[in-house]
Amino acid sequence: FPRKARQPPLLRAQRLAAQRKASSPPLRGDTAAAAAGGRGGCFDRGRPSASSLQDECPSMVIGLDDLLLTNRVWALSQEARGCRQVQEGLEFAENNEQREAIAQELHGHVAEAARCPHANHVLQKLIVLMPAPSLQFIVDELTSGSVGQIAKHKYGCRILQRLIEFCPQPQVSSLVEAVLEDILPLTRHSYGNYVIQVVQQHGTIEQQSTITTILAQNLRVVASEVNGCAVLSTALSHGDLHTRQVLIVC
Repeated sequence: FPRKARQPPLLRAQRLAAQRKASSPPLRGDTAAAAAGGRGGCFDRGRPSASSLQDECPSMVIGLDDLLLTNRVWALSQEARGCRQVQEGLEFAENNEQREAIAQELHGHVAEAARCPHANHVLQKLIVLMPAPSLQFIVDELTSGSVGQIAKHKYGCRILQRLIEFCPQPQVSSLVEAVLEDILPLTRHSYGNYVIQVVQQHGTIEQQSTITTILAQNLRVVASEVNGCAVLSTALSHGDLHTRQVLIVC
């Protein structure tokens, strides 16, 4: 008997996919919306976004209950979509009292949130939007742990950067002092170097001077690596005349 010609792999895969689609039951409700790329599905069922609520009624006062955030902030913050929902709640909050209510549910979770690929965005949003006194719990919880390890973390370094940028220098002095204990290792680290650069830009004169001294004493080591060169570049760009003279003479 003559051998039947085999279909090309692509055509065969398309035929099988069509057969599977024809034999599967129709999608209904939220499942169909999720498959179509909408905001349906089990995650979004009954969870309106702040932007959609405000689009429907611009004068609406959006509260935490409207966004279903009450007692769920920490759980949502650890999810890809949930962290966006919490950030929207912070952005559309009517006052700092509502933001305080959201932040309250993150107490005791700061160190874990700083290392989370999703929750770190919620912490950053808090730091940008809330007044400095309301951020003291973040400073306290980070200070009680290993600041150096947070500075070396892919996501944790961002939290330290935002705190140093947005908080008064006295409030974050304990964090910065902990960072300055590991200047050389952090300068050479792929993430830690960003924290050192932010201290160079926003730290006190004494803190900047401390960094300059360590850089001058270890100039060859620092200049031999890409991360170290970035720190040196920031020091030369944002440092005062004395800083530039010290580094250039070395």
